[in-house]
Amino acid sequence: MKCLKCIAPSKTYSLNGKRFTKVKTIGEGGYAFVIEVRDKTNQRYALKVARIQLSEQEEAIQREIRAYKSISSSYVMELLDHAFYNSRPGEEKMAFLLFPLMRPGNMMLTDCNHILLADLGSVGPARVKVTSRRQAVAVQEEAAVSCTSPYRAPELFEVPSECEITEAIDMWSVGCTMFAIAFGEPPFDGSATAAVSGKIRVPANHIYSNKFIEMIQGCIQVNATDRLLPRDLLHKIENIFKPGT
Repeated sequence: MKCLKCIAPSKTYSLNGKRFTKVKTIGEGGYAFVIEVRDKTNQRYALKVARIQLSEQEEAIQREIRAYKSISSSYVMELLDHAFYNSRPGEEKMAFLLFPLMRPGNMMLTDCNHILLADLGSVGPARVKVTSRRQAVAVQEEAAVSCTSPYRAPELFEVPSECEITEAIDMWSVGCTMFAIAFGEPPFDGSATAAVSGKIRVPANHIYSNKFIEMIQGCIQVNATDRLLPRDLLHKIENIFKPGT
């Protein structure tokens, strides 16, 4: 694979033989940022640029690339191209990921208002067995970087020295995301105290069915084993959207 190289710093890029011009910055993260670029036909794209200073950062980018390649779904954004680049020996490595351009955020809307999932940078194993305090601290620190605090499961704020982190943390995040979509803001303020309490306030006089609210509550349970399983959530969603329900 040919590398992506900067033709004019922060202005023009060449990715595997195709040239792109920067339009504007869309967003920034811990060690990466996303810019809107256009090609010679004026087609717009989103280009993720990551500065790689640690081996862990490179592995995270490689993991993200593998995740995109392993998923073929109309609900997940397509990775169009990618490359790694070292400008000079000894300088920091750069990674570049090219996507179709849509609205910023981890859940995006197409022009037809279909939802797409984007930014798989924090993807990882569904289950992690923690067997030491050192590993617990590492998991906790990784969660602090990769999981936005108002959507973070309570067990990730203070990870025990011996435990198993499971896909239940994602079910908590799904519940918080559904709440935010429905009511305009997440159910928690991002503090450990709020998450551990598990108390959510559903606005009065809302327009949603009891089944929908119960589905959210089924995901947002402080005890991880009490949360809905992915298959149970899908079953409830199917029932809610059945004709006549």
